[in-house]
Amino acid sequence: MNNNRLRKFSFPPLLSDSTRGLCASCSGLLNRVLQFGLALLVIVSLGFSDSYAQDRVTITGTVTDANDGSPVPGANITVEGSSEAVGTTIGTTTNREGEFELRVPNNLNVLVVSFIGYETTRIQIDGRTEINIELNQDFALLDDVVVIGYGVQDRREITSSVASVDAGSFNRGNINDAEELLQGKVSGLQITRPGGDPNADFTIRLRGLSTIGANQEPLIVIDGVPGADFQSVDPNDIQSMEVLKDASAAAIYGTRGASGVILVTTKSGTRASDRGVSVNYNGQVSNSFVANRYETLTAEQYRSLPGLGISIDDLGASTDFWEEVTQNAYTQSHSLSVSGGDAQTSYRVSGNFRDVQGIQKGSGNDRLNARLNLVHRALDDRLTLTGNVSVTNRNQKIGLGEVFRYATTFNPTAPVFNADGSFFRASGFDNFNPVAINELSTFDVESSRFTMSLRGMYDFSDFVDGLSGSVFYSRESENFFTGQFYSKDLRFRGAGRNGLASREENSGLDELIETTVNYRNSFGAVNVESVAGYTYQEFERQGQGAEGGNFSSDTFGYNNLSFARDF
Repeated sequence: MNNNRLRKFSFPPLLSDSTRGLCASCSGLLNRVLQFGLALLVIVSLGFSDSYAQDRVTITGTVTDANDGSPVPGANITVEGSSEAVGTTIGTTTNREGEFELRVPNNLNVLVVSFIGYETTRIQIDGRTEINIELNQDFALLDDVVVIGYGVQDRREITSSVASVDAGSFNRGNINDAEELLQGKVSGLQITRPGGDPNADFTIRLRGLSTIGANQEPLIVIDGVPGADFQSVDPNDIQSMEVLKDASAAAIYGTRGASGVILVTTKSGTRASDRGVSVNYNGQVSNSFVANRYETLTAEQYRSLPGLGISIDDLGASTDFWEEVTQNAYTQSHSLSVSGGDAQTSYRVSGNFRDVQGIQKGSGNDRLNARLNLVHRALDDRLTLTGNVSVTNRNQKIGLGEVFRYATTFNPTAPVFNADGSFFRASGFDNFNPVAINELSTFDVESSRFTMSLRGMYDFSDFVDGLSGSVFYSRESENFFTGQFYSKDLRFRGAGRNGLASREENSGLDELIETTVNYRNSFGAVNVESVAGYTYQEFERQGQGAEGGNFSSDTFGYNNLSFARDF
């Protein structure tokens, strides 16, 4: 320890003049004692910071593919033994260029590097501060069968860019949407949802933007049904996902696969005569809250502004409008599945319920998913019949985002309510009570989706070795209802119309028929794989809407537009 550091500090008298006036000699002695204590505290703090800095070393480096030298973004890097040594796991992930930076305790000497599709690697640090790491592909995975479009293929034979993530590699924790299972798991796949709104849609981009002005989202295919929605499948029902990245992998889907394809395979029952019936339940409860909010003036700080030469409008109250429009949000989910089977038939039935609250008061959604997967084999396993049925109902309470804007800018000395119980209304342009907006507006979205698919596959190997064929039919119907209502006492929307309400209903029907013939065979060192088929898909959409204003009463909201006198 270098004691010369103390010369850089000077400690003024710690007692005020009024206190020292009581006893000059006593206060002087007390000041010297306090100064000595403060100096000792500074010495201890400096020593602790020196010790902490000396106990850790910063390690930088790059993680690359051993085969072609390309960077590996999103690779996990942890320090082996860190959970036992310091009570938590020390780790980081690589950026887009495969680079990383990590502070490692001196008493730990091994880095553990892992990523999907690569062998987990352990690297000795041995006092180095820069470590470049090469990951080798996990060749044990090459014998796996990967779903690619209208068939399957051995991973070792795939020449296009395909990433496969199974249930064992999915993200864990508070997962309410299927998209979250893949976040950070596949190189080049970006899945984001800014903010904490549980009703906001995810943005999915696969290797950047492939087109401008058209659909930029990858095509979602669930159990062979293209154009499906992630909302129609519960995260607990997903067995695996394959991400087809490049044009050659997604070409079989035509222009719809221009932005990539994500294939989703749901769980099915086990084919075994001795397994019996398996019942599984999974439930969880979680809490969300505002961890870092905008800094706004309190009423007391606002009232002190005249001292700075700023005129204010003091309305006599003290209100934290952020607190008025936010809440501790609770989420609960429950999942129950029953599966079983025998030598010929396997089945799995599942039901999932989720209730998700938003941090904005009154916002959130609840969703009910039910699914039946059935597989039957006959004719000495040459014929395989597969049936899938799923039902999804979702109710959303949409919170208006403008509430947070006005909670930030509204006068903190304004009350929420007037003396007569009505909402306080401010004067001026673009100046609205955020609590009134939240309480006097309604934005509901209700949706239901029914999907049914049947597939028959037959193995013609008795006639031609390696030949098989299938017929697939799916039908998906969906209904959407949107209702909005803004009270006549709210001047935020529908100003001058004495209230505003709207209803909109949309429905859709998709039908798909596919027939395919697959041929897979080997002739010595030559493997032959081919697929031929025909696909017919029909889309039908219809909808209607109505809007009305000038309501005589708020009683019925958007449920009775006959109360509107202005259409």
